[in-house]
Amino acid sequence: MKIAYVIDSTVELHDSLKDHPDIYKIPVTIQIDEKEYLDGVNITNEELFHFMRDGKKKITTSLPSVGKFVEMFEMLLKDYDYVIALMLSSHLSGTYNSASVAAQTLSDKVKVINTNLVSYPISYCLQNFIH
Repeated sequence: MKIAYVIDSTVELHDSLKDHPDIYKIPVTIQIDEKEYLDGVNITNEELFHFMRDGKKKITTSLPSVGKFVEMFEMLLKDYDYVIALMLSSHLSGTYNSASVAAQTLSDKVKVINTNLVSYPISYCLQNFIH
């Protein structure tokens, strides 16, 4: 059985998982003033922290859309038997809800888990799933 794991870009992966072929990150959108970035795609953590320390720019985030999750899940189901999405706590973000709606439009081969965690602890959960 082949399983893909999906996390959002707020998760800081343990070094042993950074290049794992079955882990996929869906980026959170970061808006800095009027410009949009995809976390980890066209802005690095270092660049983001620079803007945050500077304090002169308005910085907001938005969760990946249901459509983006549907696209990713459909793509993964072509090569994997199941998809497990471990999402940032629903108490902090709507990412879990967005992923859940996307999963409901597809098959029962996509499971979305509300980890009730943030960042690195989600990586620890992944280590337990994978190893």
